[in-house]
Amino acid sequence: MRIAVLGVGVMGATLLSALIRAGQDPADVAVSDKMAARTAEVATEFGVTGTTPDQAVLDADIVIIAVKPQDMPGLLAQCHANVSSDALVLSIAAGISTDYLEDRLPAGTSVVRVMPNTPALVDQAMSALASGQHCTEEHMTQAEDLLATVGKVVVLDEGHMDAVTAISGSGPAYIFMWSRR
Repeated sequence: MRIAVLGVGVMGATLLSALIRAGQDPADVAVSDKMAARTAEVATEFGVTGTTPDQAVLDADIVIIAVKPQDMPGLLAQCHANVSSDALVLSIAAGISTDYLEDRLPAGTSVVRVMPNTPALVDQAMSALASGQHCTEEHMTQAEDLLATVGKVVVLDEGHMDAVTAISGSGPAYIFMWSRR
């Protein structure tokens, strides 16, 4: 399975590390960050491919988007043409709804909104997941399995995700997104 991780700050790198520890082949992982030096650093540290976002998503079965909410519009515009509608896209960007993502990705793309919390750093997270309208049970199982590498997982309705975001340490990002509505 090919995985792209877009945004390899603390949470993106934490998920990447957990996936590799769980057996993901680094040869099948591409990473990208808005800072080229960070992309190169993470690629070297984990033995994965470091590239641009639009190249990272090519042929990816799973795309993990771990960027700040304000970086999401530009990233999606850059990657849209290369994301396969068969890919599963997981977003951990606070305050970004599945509808927002589905509107900006190829038609029919399966999207899961994820809100992990900082105990993910020590594999003790409590991650909440909400599925978009195109997700199947198989997609949700993939998402749950992926997030289980950093802790426990609960599946919620999208309507509860803003509350989870508010109490999961993403308050400033959440407030930013609400202030822009």
